[in-house]
Amino acid sequence: MDAHSRIIGATFALTATLAAMGFGLATAAESPDCVHAWPEARSVAYGYDHIVHVRNDCRVQANCSVASDVSPTPTDVTVRAGERAEVTTSHAAPSREFTPVVECRFTAASERR
Repeated sequence: MDAHSRIIGATFALTATLAAMGFGLATAAESPDCVHAWPEARSVAYGYDHIVHVRNDCRVQANCSVASDVSPTPTDVTVRAGERAEVTTSHAAPSREFTPVVECRFTAASERR
């Protein structure tokens, strides 16, 4: 299998349910299976900051696009292998519930963990 095919093959739908944590649901997003994302709603004076956490357990750097159903304009973030990132998608939102949308791609054609 060539490198291009491996990159395409490594991209698939990632679905995570975090209702048990009380933060709503994370919907399907296009990401390698070694990249994990989850939502957090932090209480602030006038509502909630919506934060999307991205953890890269891959062996290579990932370029990710992070948005939500509340804030559909994506923010680009680079997450190095073995590291985490936080992206605030909304400040002082009236509701704590939101659905993150995260799409990540590898920057190099290397094997994943």
